[in-house]
Amino acid sequence: MKTSIKKLLSSVQFNATLLMLFTLLSGLLLASSLATYKRIDNIAEQEKLARSLGEMQREDPALARINSSGVLSRLPILIDALDTEAPYEIANSLIIREAALRSKYTKMLRERARILNAATSAYFKATAASPSKHAQMLDAIDDYIAVFYPLTKLQNRVLYYYSLLVAASIALVFLWSFVVMVASRSAARTILADIHALQPQEGATRTTVKYKTTEINSIALKLRQEGGEAAASGNKKDEVTQLPNYEGVKIGFERRPSGSKEMQAYVCIFEIDNYSKLINHFPQSVIDPILIKITSIMKLHKMQNDQIGRIHGGQFITVFLRSDKQKAMDECNHIRQMIEENRFKMPHDSFPITLSGGFASKTASQTLDDAVKNAKERLKIAQEKGGNCVSDMSNNTKIL
Repeated sequence: MKTSIKKLLSSVQFNATLLMLFTLLSGLLLASSLATYKRIDNIAEQEKLARSLGEMQREDPALARINSSGVLSRLPILIDALDTEAPYEIANSLIIREAALRSKYTKMLRERARILNAATSAYFKATAASPSKHAQMLDAIDDYIAVFYPLTKLQNRVLYYYSLLVAASIALVFLWSFVVMVASRSAARTILADIHALQPQEGATRTTVKYKTTEINSIALKLRQEGGEAAASGNKKDEVTQLPNYEGVKIGFERRPSGSKEMQAYVCIFEIDNYSKLINHFPQSVIDPILIKITSIMKLHKMQNDQIGRIHGGQFITVFLRSDKQKAMDECNHIRQMIEENRFKMPHDSFPITLSGGFASKTASQTLDDAVKNAKERLKIAQEKGGNCVSDMSNNTKIL
C-alpha cells in the first residue's frame, strides 16, 4: 500500500512538535525543582540553627551571647525568605497550597521565633546557669522545630512524586527524540528511495520498480505517459519547442486511454499575431526563445491526456478534455491573457507578442481534422476582429 509524502512529513512534524512540548515541560519542571530544593534548604538551615542554640556552651558567656544573637538575627531573615521566595512555584504550591496558608505558616514561625528569642536571651543573660531558664529555652527550641515536621512529612511525599514526574518527563524527552529520529530517517529513506527509483536505471522495468509514495508514483506515471507519447510520435516532433507536430498530436489523441474517450474534446488553434512581421524583423535567435516560452505557458494548462503541439510557424494546437465547454474556453482565454501579460526578451519593446485563437468542440461524429478545420475558420474571425482574442462561433461571433 502506497503512502503519501505529505503524510510522512506531517507525521515527522507532529512528532517534532510533541518533542518540543515535552522538552519545554521538562525544562519548566527542572527549573521548578531548583526553587523547591532552595525552600527545603531554607527549612533545614532554620532547624540546624535552632538546634545549635541548645548545644552552645557557657564557658565564655560573652562569646555565647554573641553567637546566640547571630543565630537569632538569622532566623527572621530565613523566615522572610521562606515567605517570599517563588510563591507560585509548582512544587511549592503543592506543598503549601495557597498564599494564605503560607502566610499563616510563616506567621506561626515568627511568633515562635519571638518566644525562642526571649527564652534564649534570658538564658544567656543570666549570671549563672539556670536550669529553669535552660529548660524554657529547650522547650522553645522544640516548639519552633515542631512547626517543621508536618511540612517536612508533606514535602517528602510531594517531592517523591515530583521527582518521579521530573524523571518521567526527562525519559519522555529521550524516548520521543528517538521516535522523531526513527520517523525522520524512515520518511527520508522512503522519499529518497522513490526519487532514486525515478531515475533511469539499467535493466529496470515497470514491473520491477515499485514506488512507495503516491506523489512519486504519479510522477512516474506521467513520465511513462509522456515517454510513450514521444515514442508514438517518433519523428513527428517540432525541433524548436520539442512539442509534437500535428501528426504527433493526432497519434497521441487517438491513443488516449479508453476511459478518457468518453470526455468531450475541445480544440483551439492559436497563432501569434503578426507572425510574418515578427520573422521579417527579427532573426531566428530571437524568435525561437519566444516560441519556447509560449510552449512553457501552454504546458501549464496541460492535464493528463490533453494534447499540445505546434502546427507550423506561429501556429499551435491544444486539444483539451474537459467536463464542459466553458472550462475549456476559459483555459484557452487564460493562455491568451498570460501571453499578453508576459514580457518577452526582445531587442526593443515596440513589438508586442499576442495570440489569437479559434475554438471548436469536437463532436462524436467528427474527426479531429474536422474540428481543427472549424477551429481554423474561427481563428480567421478572431484575427479579423484585430487579434489578441479567442473566437468560438462562426456567425454571431463570440469573442473573448
